[in-house]
Amino acid sequence: MGTNTNLDFMVRTWKNDLGLKNECRNYFFLLYFDLKHDP
Repeated sequence: MGTNTNLDFMVRTWKNDLGLKNECRNYFFLLYFDLKHDP
């Protein structure tokens, strides 16, 4: 049970990390897009 909970925690942390990286990439892409299309 302890190992199972540990694995569950690891997966959740991994998913959160992945989500954060995606958000950062989206943010920087939007920022770059905005700067590129600034008149």
